[in-house]
Amino acid sequence: MPLSDRDASSDSVQIAQRLPKVEIHVHLEGSMQPATLLRLGRKHGEETSRISVHYVGRGLLGFGIGGDEANFPPEMFVDAFSRVKEAGLRCTVHAGEAAGAESMWGVLRALDAERLGHGVHAHDDPALLAYLRDTQTPVDMCPVSNVRTGAVASLQEHPIGRYLREGLLVTLNSDDPPMFGTSITNEYRVLLDELEFDLDQIQQLAINGIRASFLETEQKQQLEREFRQEFDDVRAAAGGKAPK
Repeated sequence: MPLSDRDASSDSVQIAQRLPKVEIHVHLEGSMQPATLLRLGRKHGEETSRISVHYVGRGLLGFGIGGDEANFPPEMFVDAFSRVKEAGLRCTVHAGEAAGAESMWGVLRALDAERLGHGVHAHDDPALLAYLRDTQTPVDMCPVSNVRTGAVASLQEHPIGRYLREGLLVTLNSDDPPMFGTSITNEYRVLLDELEFDLDQIQQLAINGIRASFLETEQKQQLEREFRQEFDDVRAAAGGKAPK
């Protein structure tokens, strides 16, 4: 069960490489322990939010947090998120990865987040799952990362397929490529090879990513048209289905 494309079949890798995608990463790396970083995040969360509001309209679109959800629940960051939302920044928060469904409810109720990162424990609460489906709140999922961190036991147990079938607005993401040894191309490949997704399902994930983005409506519509055309080309080259 390869989690990277180094050991994958060449056909599936070529298909994944041809699929349209956008992948942008900004990392602040250092030698501090995670607990130290989290303490600093709490201490300076207010300052970070104040700095962020000065860059609204100057290239900064969103504001988010991620990390140890169990020990640093979203309720700790209400003031910071209120400040940036009032200034017009869009908000996304990791939840339902290191903690359960209650962390996702906390993010939705306390921080009024527009997008949720990971969300692998949403199915622990049927009411939450129904809420996410009915409101079409985006859930940004990262299968390879979730397996490597132990958030899910195996790819076969990952809920991304179930969520997609049940109508949630699920998107596919790579989390932290250097840390987890993956990429968007590899995430596509994993779904094709290991979970036997077909191109229709892969296309829906990609389109969901556009619809969940913080782009303006006109930009989303244009990008969706381009992606649909690219998928038509890939589908034709693959004979209408993904390789097995």
